[in-house]
Amino acid sequence: MKHVIKILNLLYIVTLFLAKILFALMVLIIFTNVVLRYVFNSGLRWSEEVSLVFLVWFAFISIALGVKQNLHIGLHLVNEESLPPLVNRVLHILDYAAKGVVGVIMMVYGRILIVFTLRSILPATHWPAGILYLILPIAGFFITAESLMALLGIPTDQEAVESVLEGRMTIREYLQGVFHA
Repeated sequence: MKHVIKILNLLYIVTLFLAKILFALMVLIIFTNVVLRYVFNSGLRWSEEVSLVFLVWFAFISIALGVKQNLHIGLHLVNEESLPPLVNRVLHILDYAAKGVVGVIMMVYGRILIVFTLRSILPATHWPAGILYLILPIAGFFITAESLMALLGIPTDQEAVESVLEGRMTIREYLQGVFHA
């Protein structure tokens, strides 16, 4: 199970690096298009379409990140310390069960949406429209996996992931830990 978690974390790290690249490219494309439009009176026909695809992908990767690191907005009507441990445990189970259900819905209906929209073509780039929604099942997978691990009490080695993301550990060092542990 330890190897599965390390590989899941590796996939997660790669996906987050993809999100960083997509965000940087989106900013670069939009900036370039604004300069071209207002300085040179021309523009990139495809810039809005590509930026939209990158934005959607970035947003859904960020949603998965929010589930993994418990960053989503929560409603705390009662102080957790004032509740009995059993009630806290039940509330945490309901929390992760709901997140898991959302992840499964994203995987199932995301696949349906991709298949349905693959027949359509984005007008400026002529890409299949399904590429816009390809991230839904991927993000749903990460959300479901994180929810299941939280429900089952499986440690996810979050410290190693954060070390890579914060630059305290290189991908190479993490890979050595994955394949040599």
